[in-house]
Amino acid sequence: MLHGAPRRMGFTLIELLVVIAIIAILIAILVPAVQKVREAAARMQSSNNLRQVALAAHGYHDVHKLLPFNGLQNWGNKDNHRSGSWGYQILPFIDQQPMYESMAGVAPASWTQGGVAAMMCPGRGRAPAALSGSHLGPFTDFSINCWINDSANGDEETADKRQNLQTIQDGVSNTIFFGHRMIKVGSYANTVGDDETFSPILFGGDAGTGIQRNDGSTTALFKRDEAGTLGPNDEFWGGPYVQGALFAIGDGTVRMIPYGTNLSPFLKPNDGLAVTFP
Repeated sequence: MLHGAPRRMGFTLIELLVVIAIIAILIAILVPAVQKVREAAARMQSSNNLRQVALAAHGYHDVHKLLPFNGLQNWGNKDNHRSGSWGYQILPFIDQQPMYESMAGVAPASWTQGGVAAMMCPGRGRAPAALSGSHLGPFTDFSINCWINDSANGDEETADKRQNLQTIQDGVSNTIFFGHRMIKVGSYANTVGDDETFSPILFGGDAGTGIQRNDGSTTALFKRDEAGTLGPNDEFWGGPYVQGALFAIGDGTVRMIPYGTNLSPFLKPNDGLAVTFP
């Protein structure tokens, strides 16, 4: 009885190298695709969050007949709807009434309530609250356009100007209300609540929840998050996404505006300039 050649088991070295090369090619193709899908999902969620914030600002306006503003140098106080930052002021309108009522105008001794997901950008993947540091409590990746409170200077430290929707002469559909504040990629992992990294919600004034006097006169005032740690660029508009940054317009819509765009006409509510969003 004749027997065939013995069965060969396993791969030859050449076959193994070919398989490895094919796998490497597939990974090279799939990884960018997966990254794009993840960024698109994060961008969509971030857009939804910004929309919630813009609608909450309208809810605040419906009740108080005023727009939220960046606040003064004080902690949130449940008995003063203009205390804290704009983020504190709109908490009752994003289902955060218990957090709002926990504040009495003084710094919390500790913080265990966590953060507010609706005020964060998933594209950065940061924890939403600081449990240590000078500014305890929730923080936000978003900033308010200070020009809607101070139409003369757009200053984040200016006192309450008592602005409402009727004082926006250019129209709410032509005016940015909120957007991403540019931060350094190296600051994503920071866990201590300081003025510059965390944009604290409970404390108003120059703690970072508003963009100060950004008139868009140079492209450097608006750019993508970059490598490194904190520096002067933390007062700029920006974001983590490749194509551009997300902004909530006064009518509740959210738009992505390409980096390098002159934001001045979209930020100043009473300059009389006709604007077309890119």
